[in-house]
Amino acid sequence: MILLATLNFVLYTMGGSVFMLIGLLYEGTHTRDVNDYSSLVQVTPRFAFFTSLALLAGMAIPGTAGFIAELHAISGGFEAWGWTILLISVGMMVTAGGVNYWW
Repeated sequence: MILLATLNFVLYTMGGSVFMLIGLLYEGTHTRDVNDYSSLVQVTPRFAFFTSLALLAGMAIPGTAGFIAELHAISGGFEAWGWTILLISVGMMVTAGGVNYWW
């Protein structure tokens, strides 16, 4: 039960951690120009690592907490609505691929 409570905490705080980390970055540099952040990995490697990890978790990359949440949502939806969820999931992937290709 403690493991589930911890997992729930991590899943719900992952989205907010991106905003917190970007806010900390802005407060430290007082600029919003992305070109000024080019040497972020050399200057603060741990900060860059945690920011990248939070962004990947927000995109639901396998191995992150966001992926576990997406997997449970899709499997629960499949149990309730069957093949409709499968079609919706495929449609979402095709749309995301198309947006990335044509953008």
